[in-house]
Amino acid sequence: MTETPASRRRHRWDRGSVVLEAALLAAVAYVPFLASSPGRLSSDSKQALYVDPGAFLREAPFLWDPTVGAGTVPHQHIGYLWPMGPWFWLFDRLGSPDWIAQRLWLGTLTLLAALGTRWLLRSLGLPRAAALAGALVYALSPYQLAFTARTSVLLLPWVGLPWLVELTRRAVYHGGWRHPALFALVTFSVAGVNAASLVLVSLGPLAVLVDAGRPSRSGAGRAVTTAARIGVLTVPVCLWWLAGLRVQGGYGMPVGPAASKQQLEDFTAKLKAKPGNYIAQPTLALSTVPIFVEKELAPRHVDLRPFVLVSPRGINIAPGGLTRVALKPGSLVVNSSQGGGTKDTWVLED
Repeated sequence: MTETPASRRRHRWDRGSVVLEAALLAAVAYVPFLASSPGRLSSDSKQALYVDPGAFLREAPFLWDPTVGAGTVPHQHIGYLWPMGPWFWLFDRLGSPDWIAQRLWLGTLTLLAALGTRWLLRSLGLPRAAALAGALVYALSPYQLAFTARTSVLLLPWVGLPWLVELTRRAVYHGGWRHPALFALVTFSVAGVNAASLVLVSLGPLAVLVDAGRPSRSGAGRAVTTAARIGVLTVPVCLWWLAGLRVQGGYGMPVGPAASKQQLEDFTAKLKAKPGNYIAQPTLALSTVPIFVEKELAPRHVDLRPFVLVSPRGINIAPGGLTRVALKPGSLVVNSSQGGGTKDTWVLED
């Protein structure tokens, strides 16, 4: 069938519109970050990514760090092996200023979130203008502000959500292994640091599978087959961080004065069996701050972890820090791997 001049013009117009939309989304994603406080870094995620990303990546695969105090279990360092760690390592090797690498990282996250949303909405049949508006709304969501300058690595599941939803749809209705394989690769790239975020994001693809299985037995069979294909491909590519998360989150940390007799006896047995696996520290008298619990304010223990940067040029204390909070009443355990959380840290004056 011969293509008419009118159809050729329409195809050129469609391609040009796609390019213009992508350029608009890129401008919205990158320009605000690059224009914000040029030359300055925000205290985002792991400071080692800016100080020496190569050394950080060399140490990230190991689940024990003997260089900190008497030794420590790193907090989810293994998840930075991809993609955030290599990103900053590459820009470090290219000699790019750290603040440029950081702004481009944040802009790329925003752009990918926008492009994924546009792809999903266009696939659902929305007009081009509506899909573009939806992409802008999702990319500029206030949700992003909570993590942009603090823990941007936690934005990765948010970036992957529209991609995972659309890949699930295509896996259901097109069949085959291509889209489940792409689903696994996206999950591999966005899920290495925070398993809880991945669980929440997985509700989107799960909703697609449930909806696809409703109309008939054939639909249910197609949904089950798709879920099986996605699972078979996704679980193996996530074992690299699942294994590390299991080890890092599986250790115990009893607080002696608050432990029951049975807890002390159980831990004593573990200590005698493998004494080299444990270290001891005195119980600290942590201060408390109010947090909102259900319908009221209640006190919870907190600690403040400042960031001190050491280099041949001297010692610098970063303007901010990590405030960790014990979410259980009376608990002194602030580690996130043991049920703790975080609070915003404000520096009012220097």
